[in-house]
Amino acid sequence: MAVCCASRKLLRAMAIAASREAQRAVLSFERIASAGG
Repeated sequence: MAVCCASRKLLRAMAIAASREAQRAVLSFERIASAGG
């Protein structure tokens, strides 16, 4: 039970980190596109 809770917290943290990385990639891509366009 405790292991399940811990893994769920870990998955949530990983998902949050992944979404932040995705947002950063999108922002940098938009900046490059606007600068090049």
